[in-house]
Amino acid sequence: MNAEKYEELVLSVAERSEDAKVLLGLVCLLEGASSEEALTRNFTALRGEKTEERGGEEAEERAKERGKELLRFLRKKKILGRGPFDEYISLPGYENVFSKTVAGFLLQPGDLSEYLENALKTVDGDGERRDEEKEEEEEKKEEEEREEEEEKKEEEEKKERRERSNAVIKIIELLLKIDIHGVSGFTQYDIIKPDMCDMFSPAIFRSVEDELISKKLCVYGKKRKREFLKLCSSSAEIKDAKERIEEWRRKKLTTGGVPEIVEKRVKDLVAGVKKGTKEWKAKFAEVSKFSKEDLEKVGAYFSGFKMEENFLFLTGDLLVGDDTLHLVITDRLSRYDVREWRRQPVLFITEVRPRWLQKIEVVFRGAYPKLSERRVAVAVPNEVAYSNFKQDLLYDIVERLGIPEVLGLKSIPTQPVDHTFY
Repeated sequence: MNAEKYEELVLSVAERSEDAKVLLGLVCLLEGASSEEALTRNFTALRGEKTEERGGEEAEERAKERGKELLRFLRKKKILGRGPFDEYISLPGYENVFSKTVAGFLLQPGDLSEYLENALKTVDGDGERRDEEKEEEEEKKEEEEREEEEEKKEEEEKKERRERSNAVIKIIELLLKIDIHGVSGFTQYDIIKPDMCDMFSPAIFRSVEDELISKKLCVYGKKRKREFLKLCSSSAEIKDAKERIEEWRRKKLTTGGVPEIVEKRVKDLVAGVKKGTKEWKAKFAEVSKFSKEDLEKVGAYFSGFKMEENFLFLTGDLLVGDDTLHLVITDRLSRYDVREWRRQPVLFITEVRPRWLQKIEVVFRGAYPKLSERRVAVAVPNEVAYSNFKQDLLYDIVERLGIPEVLGLKSIPTQPVDHTFY
């Protein structure tokens, strides 16, 4: 078969079947990461029926089987072949013709900026509506029980929408941070998938992942053991998305709650240390973790918090005497953040205790430097703190955060984990 006949064959099959056209476009787009699993997963999200209309898992399986049948058909027609790792590729010898012919079948990316903006509005709208909702609740106290039940149901739906929108923002944030090649010891997908399942739920992760694919915002690729999700948008749209998330997170992390409490207590510590009288130092030594002798030679400095544009969390540097401590504030601490942050010693302050803490040695598999060569602490204000190093400054800050003691990272109790999607 010459190149012209191969091109005619590809065009004729694509003309007769929109599904075949989608699969051919995916093979071209994934550039070798086009295993059967990758192609059928993308195909199911793109060409399957909408969740509300389909009969659950059975309909999804039907769409997947349809994709598999089409792949077998395309191979039988000698349009596609199989690569050395069993991935679907163009028929050997016709690579250039295939790429040129199928270029017109490639998915046109969805609008990432609009999708992200809708998620941000859903989350931000929560605070704006709270006062109105309270007033409505007071006015409806004497209404019938049926109406109260409807109101509760509506509130639950709003809560679910906000949680799902938070998941959308978080997965886009992780996709912007983590290269598709992953990090040493882990694929990109190995990090994103368990983090999303931990922070939200396996069901929410799968739903958001499918929606991102169905809206042509990203694709799932797999070749041998390497798995990834890749944003389809242009570099300009990706840059815009990162700027939007950075600005949104800056406002979220600097407005009220944990950041204000931490900054106030750190500044109190620095101001106290800077007081010059020996009498005050003696008194301060009684209520702090520092001895009078240590305080005699103490200097103190706090940089204040600023947004770290690569990690998208707040950072600040604290120096008291000979002790230095890098502070990081975030809402939910991811595996990627803790293992790729290099400045030591560090105290991560987060609103929710990460579930991966109980398997932190696994999280640091393949990392450089190794966990044993780092000084890492994680604290949830008024709840608990864990650390693999000892330092007076760390203990003082942790105590000011309402935590009576710092536990070793080895002392973390095991919690039940849902391994369905692990």
